[in-house]
Amino acid sequence: MQIDVLKEQFIELQSQHPHLKLQENKNSLIITGLINCCREWNDIPLPINYEIKMRIKKNFPTKIPLVWEISNKIPKNYSHYMLGKPLCLGIESEIALKLQKNPSLIFFMDEFVLAYFYSLKFWINFGRMPFGERSHNKAGICEFYKEYFFVDTENKVIALLESLVKSSGEISPESLCPCGSNLPVRLCWHCTLLTRSVSDFEYRCYKKDLATISG
Repeated sequence: MQIDVLKEQFIELQSQHPHLKLQENKNSLIITGLINCCREWNDIPLPINYEIKMRIKKNFPTKIPLVWEISNKIPKNYSHYMLGKPLCLGIESEIALKLQKNPSLIFFMDEFVLAYFYSLKFWINFGRMPFGERSHNKAGICEFYKEYFFVDTENKVIALLESLVKSSGEISPESLCPCGSNLPVRLCWHCTLLTRSVSDFEYRCYKKDLATISG
C-alpha cells in the first residue's frame, strides 16, 4: 500500500484516537501514543487506557503491523504477553486473511488491538477471557481453520488445506468435497471457498499453515 494512502488512513484513525502521533521512517510508519476509549461486550463496558507503539510496513496489509504496549501496564503473568515483545494479537493467518478483506488501519485497531486490550482488562477484572482463548502455535492455527472451514477435526482441516493448495481453487463442483461430507462440492458448505480463485497471498497462507499443522 502506498505511504500516502497509509497517511490518509492514519488521519481517520487519529480522528478516533486523537493522542496518536505519526512518524515516517524509510520503509515504515511508526504510530505512538495513548489509546483512551471504552469497549463493551455483553453489556460489560471496560475502559482502555494504554500507550502503544505500532510499526506499519509499506506492504500493509500483506505485512501485519507490529504493536507494543509501552506503558508497562500488562501483568507479567498474562499468557498473551512477553516483556519487550510485540503483542500476541492472534493467529497470523487469521489476522492476515481478515486484513485482505478490510485493509484499513481503523479495522486493524478495532478488530485486533482494542480487542486485545479489552480481553486483557476483562482478564484482570474477572480472571478469564471474554471471547474464549486461542491456543498458541500449531493448535491455535488448527482452531482457526476449524472455524474458517466449519469443520470439527484436524484431519478435515488438513484435507481442505491440501485441496486448496493443490488446486488453487479450481476444484470441479461435481467432485466430492474433501471435508468428508460425501457431498459434491456444489452441494457442500465449502462450495464458495473451493471453487473460487485463490489469490497468491491466500495460497501462501494456506501452504504455510498446512506445513505447520501436518508437520
